[in-house]
Amino acid sequence: VHASGVPVVVVDIVEALASDLVRMGGAALVLALLYLLAVTRSPRFTLLTLVVLLATLAATFALFFATGRTLTIVSANAPSLIALMGFA
Repeated sequence: VHASGVPVVVVDIVEALASDLVRMGGAALVLALLYLLAVTRSPRFTLLTLVVLLATLAATFALFFATGRTLTIVSANAPSLIALMGFA
């Protein structure tokens, strides 16, 4: 039995997005940490910035999933946009 069609493609895309979000999110977090340490030269300000950024991301995803939304191509880019605004 073979499954095909739009629903199968959508499920595959959402699963790929979720796994990429975890993998790339971890890599981005490490790079952000190194960037913040290089720019601020202060572990205290680096940790403070990361705590605020992670709290914002957690609140955003909590609100997102609490409203019953699912991960899409557009919503998968939210962490990157929030991080960019947080570093600006």
